[in-house]
Amino acid sequence: MSLSILLLPAAILPLILGSTAFLRSPRRAASVLLTVYVADTICLGLPAIPFGLHVYAQDIVFVFLITAAALRYGLALVNIERNRIAVLALLALVLFSFARGTATFGFMEAGVAAREFFWLFAGTAYFSSFEYGDKRLAAMIKLWQKAACALVALAVLRWAAAGLHMSIAATWEDPGNPMRVLDAAQAMFLCVAFFFSLMLKTSRKGRKWQQNLYYLIGPALILLQHRTVWVVAALGMVWMSRRNMRLLRKSLIVFGATFALVAVLVVSTFGLDFVIESLQFSVTSDNSFLWRVAGWYQLVFLRTAGAFNLLFGDPFGTGFTRVISTAIVEATPHSFYVETYLRMGVVGLCILLWFFESQFLACRRTNVESPAAGSYHNSTLWGLFLLFEVAYSITYNPGYEQCIIIGIIVGLNAMKSSVPAKMKCRILPESMLPDPS
Repeated sequence: MSLSILLLPAAILPLILGSTAFLRSPRRAASVLLTVYVADTICLGLPAIPFGLHVYAQDIVFVFLITAAALRYGLALVNIERNRIAVLALLALVLFSFARGTATFGFMEAGVAAREFFWLFAGTAYFSSFEYGDKRLAAMIKLWQKAACALVALAVLRWAAAGLHMSIAATWEDPGNPMRVLDAAQAMFLCVAFFFSLMLKTSRKGRKWQQNLYYLIGPALILLQHRTVWVVAALGMVWMSRRNMRLLRKSLIVFGATFALVAVLVVSTFGLDFVIESLQFSVTSDNSFLWRVAGWYQLVFLRTAGAFNLLFGDPFGTGFTRVISTAIVEATPHSFYVETYLRMGVVGLCILLWFFESQFLACRRTNVESPAAGSYHNSTLWGLFLLFEVAYSITYNPGYEQCIIIGIIVGLNAMKSSVPAKMKCRILPESMLPDPS
């Protein structure tokens, strides 16, 4: 025990010193996090370091980020205001449920179950603690788009390997649909990059490759055949068409031509029958969704829990055992809302829903931005990304990389809240403005 106490400062000091690298630079943190994310995608999971609980590269990164966030709040580099309170409350509930799970099931079992929740909310707490000027946002968007280019290149290489019937394709191939060489979370990542590109195109910002990247990403999103991401992308196209129909129509024509070319290449590689059957399965199959709904019903409505667990959830490590079609299923519920309710209770679910609603309403508020604001501070776009998270969370858990997007949204809304009331104004439509002549 005395040796452990002596070694504790030796472990904490490097952690604090390492966290100072991220103390004032979310761009550096995003660069490290996205590098790990791309490497993890390429390697189909980075190897773990056996340390009681298997420690992954993501664990190390997020421990540094949450330490940096704690230092930022502790050193008063950031204000704790209403836009950030919900994030901190959700993180506190995750840690509370993890502590209960550790006491009941042990550190390893509770840690494995809590890992993804910790990653998401720890990262969001960090990235939301910054203000985002035009230059910083431009750098963050470019990093995201560069990572998206790597994912598209990886998808193309995997499709080529499958088309050539290479044995390595079996390591990532989805038995139900060989076209799904990237999972839904990775397709969602590409979807965000797609709309970043459209935003840059409409605002004429960024480099040419950034503005035209959606021509490359769009066909990949369709070919990956993740229905939830299709719904999210369709929602985004409808949302953006309200703002710039002419440019959207022009972009869709060029995108359609690009997709047709890609489709010809895919059909020539895999064969027409294979591609048609794959698309038909993705569009018409309801097995996956019905399986989810059956599991949600059992986990939520057939659950027996006391008042305390109803309020604060069952601790991490409890498991998700249910019986679907006579088969015992242990997998996660495949719904962020259901899993939040089960692990953080009614309190956690209400805070999560309030968080999404309050941030969306904040994105819709129009006011004078901070002096550093520019065209990258597009409330419509960031509000759309928040809608993406709300819709995607119905059937999946957000990936840890989404903490960058959610954190930026909270940071931007916090900047709006910090603008004095006397500086806020209502932007009138042109029809209501006086005639300058």
